[in-house]
Formats: sequence, structure tokens, C-alpha cells
Amino acid sequence: MNNDITELRSALFDTLRDLKAGKIDLDRAKAINETAQTIINSAKVEIEHMKISDSSGTGFIPSTASDNALGDTAIVTPTGVKKVAHIHGATVTTHKLR
Repeated sequence: MNNDITELRSALFDTLRDLKAGKIDLDRAKAINETAQTIINSAKVEIEHMKISDSSGTGFIPSTASDNALGDTAIVTPTGVKKVAHIHGATVTTHKLR
């Protein structure tokens, strides 16, 4: 289990299919839906954090494709976010404190 947005979508679609097929009862599907909603609300907070801290991914929500294509990384540290970017044959490291 990856514990990321892709895994959440997969679990929710599996639940929907199982509910339609009668493999799980409505109460269990509701419990899964409520848990998923809590995870989604947490992801919304992560997105706001990414906007404020200028980071590009949190683990649950992966880094943007353009960052990954260049081998750029964003690492959440205990004191903020460390970004390493590759620009024209050079490496630029920036630190954004909380």
C-alpha cells in the first residue's frame, strides 16, 4: 500500500464496485467513504501548505511532473522545505524555513 492519492482512488473505486456487486454492505461502504473524506480533507490542508511554502509535493500528493522530469526534488525537513533544482548544468539548492 502506497498511502498516496492514487491508492485512495483505487480503494474508493474498489469499494464502489464491491457495493454495486453486493460484496459489501452499505454501512461498511459509508465507513470507507467517511475515512476517505477525512484523508481528502487532510490533502486539502497539504495543498494549502504547498502553496504557502512553495513546495511541489508532500508524499501523498506527488511532486509536479515538470520537477521530476528534470530530476528536481523537494524535501520536507523539520525546519521547512529544501528544494534542489538542476538548471543549465548547475545545481541550485534553496531552503524555505517555516
